[in-house]
Amino acid sequence: MGLLTSGAIILGWQYLPDFATRGIIQLIKPRVSFPITQWHYRVIFSLVVLSYLLHNFFVATLGTPPSYYDLLKVTPEVDESGLKSAFRTFAKRNHPDRVGPDGAATFIAVRAGYEALMDPTKRWAYDRFGPDFLYCRDCTTHHDYLQWGLGQSLVFHVMAFLVLLIFSAIGYENNVSFWRYFIFFALAISEVCLILSPPLSSKETFPQNSHILSYIFPTQVPFQHILFLHEVFVFTTIALSRLAPVLFPEGAEEASISKLAQAVADRVKSIDSELYTQLQAELLSIQPSHSADESTGVPNAADADTMDTLTREMENMIIEGRLAHEGGDIAKERTEALRRHRTFSLPLSGPAREETPLLFASPRKELGARWPNPLAPARESTPQPGGSRTTMPGTYKAPTPELGYMRARSKSC
Repeated sequence: MGLLTSGAIILGWQYLPDFATRGIIQLIKPRVSFPITQWHYRVIFSLVVLSYLLHNFFVATLGTPPSYYDLLKVTPEVDESGLKSAFRTFAKRNHPDRVGPDGAATFIAVRAGYEALMDPTKRWAYDRFGPDFLYCRDCTTHHDYLQWGLGQSLVFHVMAFLVLLIFSAIGYENNVSFWRYFIFFALAISEVCLILSPPLSSKETFPQNSHILSYIFPTQVPFQHILFLHEVFVFTTIALSRLAPVLFPEGAEEASISKLAQAVADRVKSIDSELYTQLQAELLSIQPSHSADESTGVPNAADADTMDTLTREMENMIIEGRLAHEGGDIAKERTEALRRHRTFSLPLSGPAREETPLLFASPRKELGARWPNPLAPARESTPQPGGSRTTMPGTYKAPTPELGYMRARSKSC
């Protein structure tokens, strides 16, 4: 791949996919009934990049330099006698005396290749490293050629790895960076396997076509496969760099998380608003309807009768509490009064309900009739003969039972 060709390929990858995608959208937009969205743009762009990638693979296949086997029109599995016969046929058709000076360079190159292929060691080196192995003047054994060839391959891989690091350092690190490095190391391992594979002309137990490229390109030798893999790595890396910003735009994951967090926050806010509304409704339901003066907004003060009633009710509640916990005859009478009150307070139906009288309206009133309230203030007694009244502290007169139930409250004369 020459410098000019490499520059043209890079420019093509930079501009052609966008230009082709916009052209396709402009072409199909008037012919469809639905609007073209960002999703459609991504799909069309991905198809364009994939098509252009396959085109580059095809061009790379056609652009692979021919081997000596191709020039001699033989397969890589040919033996020495087949090589001799093929070279004699080639020399008859392409000798400079026959084709002129224009074919001299080709004839000299094929003759050098034929001489190299006749040597098993050089043929092994040629199959793996191509015609460049001829530059190794000091190489005589397989180990020498292997050491020299691995050094030549290492140059390409070091440069490629440095380019990947530079891309990552200047901000080209994205969601497909892992796959770029994965392809790089896969390429390196594949190249080592191709270099160390047995020669196709050997009679060893290894199968002749032991890798997938030998099935796709059966007439090519390992060094041609290696050149093709180098171009595949370059094209695939560029394609991934073009696809990544479109398929995985920057901030897409952060935007998705932010959108989800906003949805959760809105839901929590809605629940909080509902709870607040329910709480306000409960508070309003138990709030008095006229708790403040509408003109001034000042809460109304309770009148004297209300405070007196509240005070007496609180005293009665204290007395009931003491009776329930102190025990004795008074507690027994209280318990009996409560039992009778529950018995005669049960709802009845039909005539029985009308005929059944309520003997005791309240157990507290029954107790108040038998035992006076010790906390109640002294009250005047009934008039005595002679017109005088005596004051009897804690003396009460049992009231007449009233129908219905009233909150425990004693009435005195």
